[in-house]
Amino acid sequence: MSTGRYSGILVELVRGARVAPLTAFTCFACLVVTAGAWLEGGAEPESWEHMARWGALSGPDIWEGRIWGLLTSVFVHGDLLHLVFNVYWLWTFGLVLERVLPRVALLGLLVAAGVVSSAAELAVTGDPGIGVSGVLYAWFGVLWSARRAVPSFAAALDQRTIGLFLVWLVVCIVATHLEYWNIGNAAHLGGLLFGVGVGPSFLPGRWRAQARAATVIGSAGVLVAAFWCPWNAEWTFQRAIRQHERGELEQAERSYRRSLEQGVEPERAWGALAYLAQAAD
Repeated sequence: MSTGRYSGILVELVRGARVAPLTAFTCFACLVVTAGAWLEGGAEPESWEHMARWGALSGPDIWEGRIWGLLTSVFVHGDLLHLVFNVYWLWTFGLVLERVLPRVALLGLLVAAGVVSSAAELAVTGDPGIGVSGVLYAWFGVLWSARRAVPSFAAALDQRTIGLFLVWLVVCIVATHLEYWNIGNAAHLGGLLFGVGVGPSFLPGRWRAQARAATVIGSAGVLVAAFWCPWNAEWTFQRAIRQHERGELEQAERSYRRSLEQGVEPERAWGALAYLAQAAD
């Protein structure tokens, strides 16, 4: 590729940043925060203690009240492919959205999509996950569901792009099921459904109000489920710890055993039960 070609790309990026500063800032934040997490020495990059310093909080952290982690976790990424894919498409979709939406509205969409997608992942897996892909799928959902009403949305989403995102959604689910990758599928689905619900706001007619109401109710339900999810092994285990700390030993034992049945790591559950038995003696 020639030097002139490189210069042309840089010029387009600068021009894009001028017309879409919020999108540019979001992409820049992902790059900087992720680079900081990767470059920081003295800790294992995979550990929650390390990642928490950069905003990627664990489920127990959030359940204990650090709810901002539902948003800050989206800026941290686990590997180069994850980062490059997300930032590229976030920039591509955000450039289109920021030309149509007021920046305040796009900021609200960014924050809401980040929180809802992280909450969906937390409710299902016990952790909010990391990465901005939940927001990315929300923005894709907005463009997809409103493309017939907004020509620039339709221009941004050809059939190949739509196919890529839908096929990738399925591939990620299958890969996680086969334990090949550990991917935040609930965040993807939660973000997509949120975006599809927001998209009809651009459509004329009576369906606009119903779509907004359904999106608000659905988002509220996801948030409630993120903090009350008795089907979740990690949530049940953390509940047992709190019961144990309050001296509710019988309730704690039931919760520890329930978390074991739900799939929490056996060494954690049996270790806690052994400690509980010592406290009861």
